[in-house]
Parts: sequence; C-alpha cells; structure tokens
Amino acid sequence: MIAAFDTDFVPIGKVAKTVGYKGAVLIETYDEYEKTWASLTKCLIKVQDIWAPFFIKSISAHAGLLEVLFEDLADDKAARVIIHQEIFVALDTISLDEDDPSIIDSEWVGFTISDSELGVLGMIVQVKELPGQDLALVEYNGKMVSIPLAEELMLHIDLDKKEVVLNLPLGLLDL
Repeated sequence: MIAAFDTDFVPIGKVAKTVGYKGAVLIETYDEYEKTWASLTKCLIKVQDIWAPFFIKSISAHAGLLEVLFEDLADDKAARVIIHQEIFVALDTISLDEDDPSIIDSEWVGFTISDSELGVLGMIVQVKELPGQDLALVEYNGKMVSIPLAEELMLHIDLDKKEVVLNLPLGLLDL
C-alpha cells in the first residue's frame, strides 16, 4: 500500500529489462493480474524513490512476457531507470482472471481469517489452487494479499462461525 495516496495500490508486475531502442520494456506479470493488463492505460512506478505515473502507449506479448511502451520513455536510456521496479495500479482497477483454472470456488470463500498476533485480517474473497497448496485471497489494509491455507499454520477452525485462526510467519503480509 502507498500511504501517501487516497486510493490503495497493488503490484501487478515487474519490469525485467529494456527491449529495442524506442524505450519499450519487458514486464514479468504477476499471474493473477493477467486480465488487468488487457485494459490497462496507466500505472505507477517508483523512480529514484519517487512515485511517478506512467501512461501506456502500447502492450504486446513477447516471449512469455509483455512488451510495454510508455508515453514518456523516448528511448532505451530513459527506460533503464525503471528496470527491476514493480508496477502498481489502483486496487479498484484490478480484474482477477476468473477463467484461470487455478482459481477455484471453495468452501473457504466467506470465511474470516485471523492471525494469532495481528487479530482479524479480513474475509476470504477467492481461493487459488497451486501445486502443493491453496492460497486465500484476502483484502487486508486495502490491498489483496495471498495467505497460504496450510494445515501447519492453522490453529483453529470454527465451521459454524466461518472463522480460521492462523499463526502466520512474521512478515508474510508485507510481501
């Protein structure tokens, strides 16, 4: 979350490298946000510790990544300043890919998740099935966070009250 803004922002990808001489960059998209990229027109990227708005001129597929050309990056030298930076968008512009086969309907949706130290974190809005574990998507402090639904983290489950109490590793919610 970017505290200086009225709206909360979430990272949806990371700039991998420049491509070509016109200022285009290759972006590694975060899996659950692929649908968001389809209609994206603007984003925020941290440049020298200052949040800067970037307007998208074009997006195209490029060897498993996205090739993005921003309006204000005239050449590859200008684009180098955003290499390895995360790309953020407003939470209200996020479109989770509901056709993704790894996103499942679950009996967990609607459960409240609490941490033994932090208290109530939020309600599970979606569950994503990954090899070896399921992740609960929870809105926590205005941003979507993924929380592992692993047995070794669960302290208590109340099916009647639809509550799950976890003992989360320190720093998990800061990722």
